[in-house]
Amino acid sequence: LLALLKNNLTGFNPNIFHTLVNLKSLFIDHNLITHLEPRTFSHLTKLTTLSITHNPIESISSNLFEDLQSLTDLALGATKITSLDPITFRNLKNLKNLFIYRNPITNLRAGTFKDLPKLETLSIELTKISSVEPLTFDNLPSLVLLKLSRGLL
Repeated sequence: LLALLKNNLTGFNPNIFHTLVNLKSLFIDHNLITHLEPRTFSHLTKLTTLSITHNPIESISSNLFEDLQSLTDLALGATKITSLDPITFRNLKNLKNLFIYRNPITNLRAGTFKDLPKLETLSIELTKISSVEPLTFDNLPSLVLLKLSRGLL
């Protein structure tokens, strides 16, 4: 477990986590991170929990989570993310819980959550979503809880 909470961090060198190959949980909440380099977490192949909430991140690189196949819990709440690329969550075959609440996301595109066969909880509350493309939530066989409350829908 590595918790870097409330440290006023603004970002990371892409190789910062290079030697932490056995890390299982990483919390970098409540910082001032505006950008994360692609593949920042690429060496954390055993990571099961990643929380990046309460940071002013505006966008997520489509390959930021690419190597995190062990990830089961991902929290991206309370950021400034306005959109999600349909391939952002690809390769997260073991993801069970995804929290992207309290973000200024306005549109959910088809395919954004595809290939998440184990996803059980998807929280997209308190957003500015005004449109959801057809088939956005298609092929989520394990989904039991979908939270879309308090948005513009």
